[in-house]
Amino acid sequence: LGAGCLGQGVMAEAVGIGGTETVTTVAVKMIQATDQSNEALTSLIRELKKLIYLGSHVNVFNLLGARTKTNVKGEFKK
Repeated sequence: LGAGCLGQGVMAEAVGIGGTETVTTVAVKMIQATDQSNEALTSLIRELKKLIYLGSHVNVFNLLGARTKTNVKGEFKK
């Protein structure tokens, strides 16, 4: 979907959102693989907190979940 100075966004499909086994198209935001600094993680967490505070809004992506730990190789597939 795009990339900025501290992160990138990709389109993905998730199964099990909302307790059903249907496939849902989602946007995934990640820290750039080349920038695993504390600044990048802090910036992402700050953005997540704002989305949590905002809640559901028609003009903003709804936050379905967050993960701040390192991914295991092959855990997320394109």
